[in-house]
Amino acid sequence: MVNIELVNAFQIHAKKVSANFSLEKGLNVLTGPNGIGKSTFFNYLKHHRKELLLNRSCAFMDQFPLQPLSELRGKDIIQIMAEDFSHFDVHKAYHFVSQFSFEHLLYNKVQSYSGGENQIFKFILLLSQQADFYFLDEPLQYLDDKNIELFLDVLKEFNDKYVFIIEHRKEKIQQLSARFIIMKQDQQSIKIEA
Repeated sequence: MVNIELVNAFQIHAKKVSANFSLEKGLNVLTGPNGIGKSTFFNYLKHHRKELLLNRSCAFMDQFPLQPLSELRGKDIIQIMAEDFSHFDVHKAYHFVSQFSFEHLLYNKVQSYSGGENQIFKFILLLSQQADFYFLDEPLQYLDDKNIELFLDVLKEFNDKYVFIIEHRKEKIQQLSARFIIMKQDQQSIKIEA
């Protein structure tokens, strides 16, 4: 278990942000109203991971299309990751490519991927990294029901890791055993609590 405690650490929409929750192995889901600042908090965690997560290895998946790699083919990106990052497992990447039936898209440039295809490819790249913590911001966007089910099945394989997801559609994730962390606001502050 890793405790995250912040007191007025930064501001979102001119409101001071405090957090008091623990991350446990398995799925941790941050929910809250649209526009409250969940993605801003995601970026805060990303930039302060060394002190908050005690230098443990982390992998991040934001909600934006892959840039500036969009001119490359999916296969080329996997090769670059395998050559340049010692924590990237190319065998695991091709396992997930097969699991998501993504083989035929590896020879296309990433810029030609649909929104859902881009999400799946980013998910494949994320989970092919060897990390203690996996952070995903809105991973279900653009996915159809079939790929959401597949995504959730794959996540079950990561119960021995810390998985932190920001997701609006918590009804899709409620079928999994997940801890929910709530982000809420009042007139002066934003609080993040389990």
